[in-house]
Amino acid sequence: MRLMLFHFARMYSTAGLYFRTIRYLKLKQIIFRLKYYFSNPTVPSLIKCNAFTAKNNKGSVHFPVKPRTIYKGNEFCFLNKTEVLTFPQDWNKKSLPVLWLYNLHYSDGILNPDTSDIIIEKLINKWILENPSGDGIGWQPYPLSLRICNWIKWIWAKDGAPDKIITSSLFQQTYYLSKTLEFHLLGNHLLENSKALIFSGLFFGGPKGKEWFTLGVKILRAELQEQVLDDGGHFELSPMYHIIILDLVLDVLQLCNDKLAIDEFRDLKIFLIGVAKKMSIWLTKMCHPDGEISYFNDATLGIAPSPKEILARSSELTGFQRYTSHSRLEYVCDSGFLRFQDEEAVLIMDVGE
Repeated sequence: MRLMLFHFARMYSTAGLYFRTIRYLKLKQIIFRLKYYFSNPTVPSLIKCNAFTAKNNKGSVHFPVKPRTIYKGNEFCFLNKTEVLTFPQDWNKKSLPVLWLYNLHYSDGILNPDTSDIIIEKLINKWILENPSGDGIGWQPYPLSLRICNWIKWIWAKDGAPDKIITSSLFQQTYYLSKTLEFHLLGNHLLENSKALIFSGLFFGGPKGKEWFTLGVKILRAELQEQVLDDGGHFELSPMYHIIILDLVLDVLQLCNDKLAIDEFRDLKIFLIGVAKKMSIWLTKMCHPDGEISYFNDATLGIAPSPKEILARSSELTGFQRYTSHSRLEYVCDSGFLRFQDEEAVLIMDVGE
């Protein structure tokens, strides 16, 4: 009897957990969770992907470097944790935190000017060889999205035709991403997915590239309209993630400036400039007097670009002039934050729901 009651209580507790989770999900999220649970998209082989050439593999677009990540042989440091890895087994090493492994698969280090092209090409080809399609952490949509953009940024910075195996892998990765977009998670994940589709769509061109680009722009516009509040804050209300999203907006805006100066994309450029300016003003209100972010929600230093870096970039791309408050008390109403400043004393408060 006791055992029966125990099992009933456990079942009741589990049912309650699912109910309290599902009640906050949108119908779209539930549908896509079920879809991805029961289906596994087929991916064309690298040999088949070899038939698709990149029409825009040479470009004059140069994005900011990422000096925070350095590769030294098989030694990697992410999140203040240094590990010496043995490949191929350590791409998905179970004893390492998943977030650390995510960083391993981002390929941020290839945008560090101190990382040589020899090391970069060796690491990229190693990733391609040792991470078969659809298998492991590296093929999850979020790290997939960041890696696609980083590889393309590196190729454009080189301004030379990349190895055919690399472009074939990029096509394969983008194809897989287009079938596994994170509509079940939404938020910043879906924004990163959309950015990768835009980058890859422009990189490849042609009918498939246009399809990816159009889908990416459609998702980006819809999600920014929902995720960026009227006061300019990102709806996750984390100054760190706010900078990451602002950086994403500026990346796409930079593409508009450098590669998409044609009539059909002018509306996108105008839209992104408006979003970036709003987000830049919000960020200035949420910084401490030393210029660094305030620590609300999931926020820390050294992950996103600094406010100084991102606001300088925003100014360059949008003409944004740094916002200066002339009031001691400011209420960032949609985000639910209050800023009080009296000479050198500053208090930033979370007064939202």
